[in-house]
Amino acid sequence: MAVLRGEAQDVPDVTTTDAIAAITRTTAGNFRLVTRLLNQGERVMKLNGLDRVTAEVIDAARDALVVGTN
Repeated sequence: MAVLRGEAQDVPDVTTTDAIAAITRTTAGNFRLVTRLLNQGERVMKLNGLDRVTAEVIDAARDALVVGTN
């Protein structure tokens, strides 16, 4: 079950799994970076009128942040 902003979603799907994988891949467990990435992802979603976190949203958020490649 995926949770976004306190709302439970009963049906995990490929989009959710891909988004979680993108977050994990990008942050490598760095909690401070998770916060920055999700905040930027929220901005990307708002600008594009999206209501779900996707791998594409995370990739766009990563590109907008200064994140090391290690």
